[in-house]
Amino acid sequence: MLHLIWAGVVWLIVLTLIPIQRIKQLWLIGVISFVWLFIVNFIFIQLGYFKFYNAFLPIGGVPLFHLIGGAGGGILLMNWMQRNNLYKIVLIFFFSGLLSLSALVHIYYGAMVHSASFTHLE
Repeated sequence: MLHLIWAGVVWLIVLTLIPIQRIKQLWLIGVISFVWLFIVNFIFIQLGYFKFYNAFLPIGGVPLFHLIGGAGGGILLMNWMQRNNLYKIVLIFFFSGLLSLSALVHIYYGAMVHSASFTHLE
């Protein structure tokens, strides 16, 4: 259920802050984000670093709504990407912090569990 809420919040932000015409321009970024997030999560699951729980429609152990939320996050990130290198660095750090916060929320509510040998904070 948490994955559905996360995807809903991300897409609500996308639809609120980004005009539909811009979303149409960035749809391919959403697809690439979806696929990339699946690949990374699938590899980490296979390596035993973490596992998702209470997943609705898991694909290779990765919740579908987790991937849908990731697609929205990719669109958000690319919408605000600028040519200024300093701005890019700040934006990437900001989004990385949000993803770490999201992972902590997932862990706190039992939607994701890390193995004893892995932590995203190190």
